[in-house]
Amino acid sequence: MSLIDNLPRLDNEGAVLGFVSANITAVGAGITSPAFTLPQAAVLTDSPLDADAVNDTATWTLGNVVSTGDNVANSTITVTVVARVLNVAANIGLVTGQDINITNTGTLIYQNGAGVTQTLTSTTDINIVEPQVALTKSNSTPTTTVEVGGTVTYTLTLDHTARSTANAYDLTITDVLPTEVGAAVVNYTTFDAAASTCDDGGRTLTDSYTAPTITFSLSLLDLPDTCTIVYTVIVNVNAQEGATYSNLAQVASVTTIPGSDPDERIEPPTPTDSTDFTVGSATIDKVVSATSEPSTGSGSDVDADLTIGEEVTYTVTVTMPDGVRNAVTVRDDLPVAGVQFEFVSATLTGIGGDLSGAGLVLGTAGVLLDQGGAVGVNDRATVEPRNHHQCHRYRRHAACG
Repeated sequence: MSLIDNLPRLDNEGAVLGFVSANITAVGAGITSPAFTLPQAAVLTDSPLDADAVNDTATWTLGNVVSTGDNVANSTITVTVVARVLNVAANIGLVTGQDINITNTGTLIYQNGAGVTQTLTSTTDINIVEPQVALTKSNSTPTTTVEVGGTVTYTLTLDHTARSTANAYDLTITDVLPTEVGAAVVNYTTFDAAASTCDDGGRTLTDSYTAPTITFSLSLLDLPDTCTIVYTVIVNVNAQEGATYSNLAQVASVTTIPGSDPDERIEPPTPTDSTDFTVGSATIDKVVSATSEPSTGSGSDVDADLTIGEEVTYTVTVTMPDGVRNAVTVRDDLPVAGVQFEFVSATLTGIGGDLSGAGLVLGTAGVLLDQGGAVGVNDRATVEPRNHHQCHRYRRHAACG
């Protein structure tokens, strides 16, 4: 009598399993011959039909087996086979191409009392499964600007794709933060455990940071769970005014079983996903804030009307995002084509509370210059402080003919 177990093979099932062990592990008391030594290992061979150097056939050649005729159901032989789904390209556990209904066949061969060979088989099927994870990234300021010292909150969302058929283990997620000439433009501390959900439900989430890359390690993403990692960065002085910065995140690796196992499959990285933030730029705004003769009004439109000799006060507001800016100069040029104005005054009248700089002195008068017009009056004012409000008063003269 012989017992044979045939694992799925590439040539007949399109998938490959390999033996971990194959033993007779129990023999009923009703079997008196032959003598068994438990566990009794099989002879393992590679079927010549696929010749892939993977043992896929287990055989026990038992000779004559004698069972006592005591009419008691105790004449059983129990075979225990442990097999592994191998990490080979042929084994696919993702929907579309998934290996399903993979058959393992057990065979009993013996001769009956008439000397006729009898062959009995029994089968059982498995499906191969594996995970596939997707990542999306968003931030708290996609349509607004951020200043130096401001914060950007990122959210990484992890979920299973439609092709995924199994839990994902030992996920490694990376996010490469933006840089400027090789220096990180944001500072990272740690993820927000309260806002994140990837560290809930008994999962372990840890992080490490080696500029400019954050690495998150997540123990488990059950099928079909979704979870988030939330963290905040602070924009530092390396960030350039008006620049837009992107950073790329991805799931760098996922494994098919937990822990470190040489036989697990490490799934390939996901596509990267990015999101942007923009550092604010300096702005300048100039308005008419007063005129000396109320009776002239604004006429038929919104522009102020000025008569000869009337004074007009303009307020110029320059706003700068936080950070350091060098050689800041604010200049106001009066019109010189067809009309002529002259300065009455040009004075620094307001300074933001978070500003500092050598030229930031309230009441500083502007340097008045002649642009070189025919009349020879001062028609350019220059102030060299930092972020400030500046009021200029002008007097209108008759047009130069």
